[in-house]
Amino acid sequence: MAKTEERIKEIRQQIWSKRKRRIKTVSIIIGLLLLITVILNTGRILTSIFWNMEIFKVKKVDISPEKAQPLLAEVMEIENSGNLLFLDIDELNEKVSKIREVENCSIMKEFPSTLKITVIIRKPWVLIERSWGGIFIDRTGKVLESPETPSSFLKVTGIEIERDSVADNDMWKLNTLQEIEKWYNFYNVQRYFRMDNITIKKPTEIVLNEVESTRKIIITSNDIGKTFGKIQIVLEECEKARKEWEYIDARFTDIVVKYK
Repeated sequence: MAKTEERIKEIRQQIWSKRKRRIKTVSIIIGLLLLITVILNTGRILTSIFWNMEIFKVKKVDISPEKAQPLLAEVMEIENSGNLLFLDIDELNEKVSKIREVENCSIMKEFPSTLKITVIIRKPWVLIERSWGGIFIDRTGKVLESPETPSSFLKVTGIEIERDSVADNDMWKLNTLQEIEKWYNFYNVQRYFRMDNITIKKPTEIVLNEVESTRKIIITSNDIGKTFGKIQIVLEECEKARKEWEYIDARFTDIVVKYK
């Protein structure tokens, strides 16, 4: 009889132990669910609290340089009433960078309520001449509006434009123009030859024309720095000898000069 009672007690203890384990497991699961719910709700609650806090409302948008403000006016109308904490700088940067006149953009948050935007505005570089008029581009080939003093820009013929930039097939011409500009200034060629217009016919025939004159210099797109070094020597010799010339053909190893 005693053994039977002990056995019954043992079975009851086993059953109770199993129940305790089940209760513990269920309690842990419920606790985890409650914790997750609290965390999720806490995020929403905190977001709601901070979103409505007046201190973090965007009260000032500092745009530099000042002349860039009209360009960013439309974008800023959207962002000016937002919350600085939750403002997506990358998204805003993408919007500003899509503005044609903007070359580069940097955006910073200055807490509690100031947004600082610094942009680099594209600058007209050369005028691409067409039969119906001209198109200004910057150094990257982007088409820009006409500047206030368009007469002071170098004119270029022979570059094709597609939509809002130089055609892909003509991008090499931009590099060539930059090389010409670089070495033209380096050797101070403007002392003898005031370049006003460049005609790019093909890589082996690039014509530099002088302002208010029929004189011209012909070069290729290869080794432009070395070519301008030779041109500078020839121009100096012509100046010293007081020789007038019509054109200089620098496409060959030995430069050809056509004197008047």
